[in-house]
This record gives sequence, C-alpha cells and structure tokens, in this order.
Amino acid sequence: VSDFTAQLSRIHEQHAEEIQRLVETFRKKNSELRNERPPCPNQMFQAWETLLQEVEVDSQIHSDVAGTLNRQVSRPLIEKTFYRKIQSRKIFTHRESFDTILAKTEDMLRKCRREYSEAYQSHCRSQNNASLAAYFDAHNAYVQQLHATNGMLQEYHNTTLPTLLEELESVYLDVSGIVGDCILKGADIVAAKALEQSRRYDSLCSICQACDGRTDVAALVRSMEVPTGAAARIPHHRYSAPQPPPPQEAPNGEPLPQEPPPPVPLKNELILDRLAALSSRNRYDALRKEAADLERQIAQLQEAQDALLRIQQRSIESSVYNKANELQEDISMKRFDLRVAQVHLSAVRAQKELFASKDGGGAEGRERKMSNSSGGSMKTKWMKAFKSLKTSEPASSKKNAREKEKDAAAMFETAHIFQEYTYKKITACDVCHQILRGHSRQGLKCRMCKTNVHVECQEQVPKCQPKSRMLRRQRSTSEIESKQMDGDDEMGRSQQ
Repeated sequence: VSDFTAQLSRIHEQHAEEIQRLVETFRKKNSELRNERPPCPNQMFQAWETLLQEVEVDSQIHSDVAGTLNRQVSRPLIEKTFYRKIQSRKIFTHRESFDTILAKTEDMLRKCRREYSEAYQSHCRSQNNASLAAYFDAHNAYVQQLHATNGMLQEYHNTTLPTLLEELESVYLDVSGIVGDCILKGADIVAAKALEQSRRYDSLCSICQACDGRTDVAALVRSMEVPTGAAARIPHHRYSAPQPPPPQEAPNGEPLPQEPPPPVPLKNELILDRLAALSSRNRYDALRKEAADLERQIAQLQEAQDALLRIQQRSIESSVYNKANELQEDISMKRFDLRVAQVHLSAVRAQKELFASKDGGGAEGRERKMSNSSGGSMKTKWMKAFKSLKTSEPASSKKNAREKEKDAAAMFETAHIFQEYTYKKITACDVCHQILRGHSRQGLKCRMCKTNVHVECQEQVPKCQPKSRMLRRQRSTSEIESKQMDGDDEMGRSQQ
C-alpha cells in the first residue's frame, strides 16, 4: 500500500492514462496475491480493492494531491510498520529454530531408543552383570530422554506456539490498523478536492473504518482445511520396551528352549540399582540446580524484555521510529531466549517427576532424603535400622517382628527387587502357593525380603518387607510347606 501511494503521488502529475496503467499493474499484483491466500473474506483486502476502483475513476485529479499523498500516507506508513515487518520475519525465523530444536530432540530420542534396544538384545544373548549394567544405563538414558522430549513438546505446543501465534496476531492487528488509518487519510484528502470524489471516497472511508483485524484472523482460521479423522492433539511419545529376539527353531521346525530366558521387561520408570550408573541423589540434585538456574534465567530474560518493550513504546509515542526499529531486534532475541529457556525448564521438570514418582514420598520428603549428608548406602540404612530392633517375649516374637518390619518399610523403599533364581529344593510361590516348576530359573526371588514368586504372579506381591540379618532366621512360606510335604511323605512310609 505504501509503494502504491508513493507511485500514485508521482503519477498524479502526469496524464490520466498513466494513472490507468498504474491501476492495472497493481490490480494484477492484487489478483496474484488473492490467488496465494486462502479464499476467505478480508476487510483489509476489500478496502484495498475499493481504493483501486476509486483511483481508476479519478483519472483526472489535481497535481497537488501527489505531494499530499506522499507526505501523509506513503512515508508514515513505512515508518510505522517497518519494525513490525522485522518482528514478523523474526517470528517465522524463531518458528524454524524451534522446529530444529525439536527435530534434534527427536533424533536424540531415536538414538537412545536404538541404544536401549541394542543393550537389551546384547543382554538377552549374554546375561551377566556387565550386560545388565549396560542394559539399565541404556534404559535410564532412554526414559530420561523420553520424558525430556515429551516435556519439550508439551511446553512448545501448549505455550510457545500459541505465544508465537499471538505475537503474529498482534503484528497483523497493528499493521492492519495502520494501513487502514493511512488509507483513510489519503481518502479524506482526495474527497476534499471535489464533491464527486468526496462521495466515492466517503464509501472507502467507511470500509476502512470497519476494518477489524480480529475479524480477518477469525475468517482466515475458519477457511483453513482441518485434517479429517482423529482430533488434533499434542504429539506424545509412549514408552516402548524392546522386544525379545524370536525363538530359534530346530531342523524339524519345533522351537528350541531359550537359554537363558529373556530378562523381565522394565517399566516406564527409573531403575535405581547398584548395577545402574544412575545415582538418584546426585542426579536429582543436578536437576534441581539446573531448574533453579533456568528459573533465574527466565526471570532475568522476562525483566529485560519488559524493559525493552517499555523503551520501544516510549520511542513510538515520541515518533523516534529508528530507535524502535533497532530495539525490535533485541526484543525478538530476548523473546526467543525466554521461550527456549521455558522449553528446557519443562524438560527438566519432567525428569524431576521421574524421581518423584519413584520415591513416592512427595517433593519435600524427597529433597530431605536427597540432602541428608549423613545417610549412607541402602545396605547401610537397612543394617542400622535392624540393629535397633530387639526381640521380646517368645509368644509375641512374630507379632513384634511383623510390626517392626512394617515400621521399617514405611521409612524406606517398599518396592521389590526381583531376580531370576534357580531353586535346589522344592519351593512354592508365596502368592498362589503353587510349586515353582522347572529345572533352572523356576521363578523370581526378591533380593531384599527373599519372597519367591512366579513371573506372572509378581504384580500381585504385597509391599516389600525386608528380613533382618541380625535376627533369627524366619522360615518362609515355601520352606514351611516344603517341610510339611516331607513330613507327610515320611508319615506315609511309616504307616506302610
């Protein structure tokens, strides 16, 4: 529009045929622009097309209109909208930068998933402590990257992308308002030259006054094609555990027994084990420190951005447009840095939630547990806890031991640590009380409480209640039942 009015002011001094030629040229450009944009009603476009029609009718216009249009329409339009042009370009540049960041995060997630699967396949082939440690490390890296990627995607699609669209909307609203005001000024000047021109340009003034950028944005959104099928939702990666290798087949086509059997599949949670390289205490402290640094950085960036916006607004009010144009570069960069920090903070918080769900004691309890410098390893904590236990009367020894075990379980982790185990004696499952059948690796045995279960019964096991090594050894249900079965056999032989 600014180029059009500038050329119009020069052509007004020439013959009416040159004006007609100019109108035709811009009509061609307008038709090309109309073909590129979605077919939706646009009040700003309507005002622009009406202006072309009025200029075509006003082929005979006074020469002094040229200078007036140049002073009050063309130059103010460039000065008032140039910084918005810079801002709109930066918005699209930032969108591409965010896409690059998310693409790199997706590549990192795929890499972690590939390494996780390779570690799992390696552990399936040769099950030892080294392969198990590598498997746990790969699992932890994959789970952390998974939650970090989901946190970044959540922040980007919930906060960052809507903010970019709101900023782009504000640019459009400001530019559309300025364009409407400038066209309105030019129309008023031309209307003052003649009564006939006044009637035509009054209608153009009405169209410009009715321009509403929000209405144009709403019409543009309604005209966009929405993909059919499932409703659009934020992309979210689901946890995908590696699959065991297919069983080998004998020459006759029958499946061979898998030796050793595949390990127990892990869940979408961290593995806090001595074989895993992940240290919950050190990692949580590092995440908490990183989150604090990001929050402090976000506060500083927000404060700097607000200060720059205030300076830019004062420059616009004082008609110092050159300074406003220079500040727009810094404002756009601050906004980009702020949104990047917010996305990374969401990733850190998503990783912190892994430790919260693993500890199960809330953020405050976890922080107290992590910050306790006097605490040793898990084994040391168990030893200290059970050293303080004392045996009472023989009649109530079992009851007191059970109560003390419950108190100890409330203080520490209650999750089982199952491990495949080969039983040399007949042993029953502590859940379904069925015999653990097989020649080797008949079931799972908890490393803490020594509970014996089938693989399919591990989900039904109650909370872990570790047995004290300092107390008298208590027989498990499997041993009692095994002894009863041996006693019944001896009794049957004696009767015979």
